[in-house]
Amino acid sequence: FTVELSYSTLGNNQFIRSPFRLPLQKLCTFLNTTYRDYRHFYQNMTNFPDAGVCPAEAIQYYIKNKVLDAKIFNDYFQAGLWKVTLLLYENSNIELAIVVVELLFKVSREGMF
Repeated sequence: FTVELSYSTLGNNQFIRSPFRLPLQKLCTFLNTTYRDYRHFYQNMTNFPDAGVCPAEAIQYYIKNKVLDAKIFNDYFQAGLWKVTLLLYENSNIELAIVVVELLFKVSREGMF
C-alpha cells in the first residue's frame, strides 16, 4: 500500500510528482501508525475501521458530508490541481498494483477547494 501525490499548477492535467507521499508499507502497518494520527478527521462521517483494526473488513467504505478546511493544506500545498493516487499491491508482486484509486482536488489561495 502506498499513496503518491502529484500537482498541476496550471490545472491542465500535466502533473508533476510531489515529494509528499506515504512510503510503501503493509496496510496493517499503516492502520496501526499513520492512520491513527488522522482518524479523528473522519470519525463521524465514515465507516472506515478504527485505528489498529486489522485486517480491515472487506466492505464498501465511504466518506459522507466531509468539508476539508483549506487552512490545513495551504501552508504545504501550492495552488493548483492535485492528484492523490492510492496503490494497493499483493504481497508477492510489488511490480503491478492490483487496485489503483485516483482522487483529484483543487487547492486555491482564496481559502477554498
